[in-house]
Amino acid sequence: MGRFLLGLITILATAGQTAAVPPADGFARYQIILERKPFGEPPPEPEAPPPPPAEETPPWAESYRLYSVIQTEGEPIQASLWDLKNMKTVMVSLGGTAVDGIELISADIVEEVAILSKEGISATMELKESTKKPPPKKKPPPKKKPPRGVKVAQKNKNVPPANNQAAQKKNEEQVKRVLRTRR
Repeated sequence: MGRFLLGLITILATAGQTAAVPPADGFARYQIILERKPFGEPPPEPEAPPPPPAEETPPWAESYRLYSVIQTEGEPIQASLWDLKNMKTVMVSLGGTAVDGIELISADIVEEVAILSKEGISATMELKESTKKPPPKKKPPPKKKPPRGVKVAQKNKNVPPANNQAAQKKNEEQVKRVLRTRR
């Protein structure tokens, strides 16, 4: 039985190899049929659909960045914008009055998208596009430390500065009067 199976496998393997070999002339023998176009003209290549029109950002929207879309309980949706020209925050609410000429037309809190309008021209702003948060308020420059070995005197807010001797004498006299009345 083993020899039979081995012989059968050998026959099938050699038959598969001979059937898979294409004829020497290949596809050339069908060229005459193809030239007669038995199936008619081939269909034209499909045209690629035109790309969707790109939304142009209106000029006024270039100077604003959306940095929050929120809604508190019982309040309308609000959008916060950062004005890059004036470096200030502009908050507009849905159905509210226009601020700096900007109105909130619609907003989606989940998608973080707001449609705003100014001068009759609307713009769609996404929070994802404007990951830039408004810059932090400027901190005063740090005070310079005195050189090593120098002690800084503490300022007493109750003591007026001694700019002139007359003011200093007047203060001393007031202190003496207060001390006399306490005895």
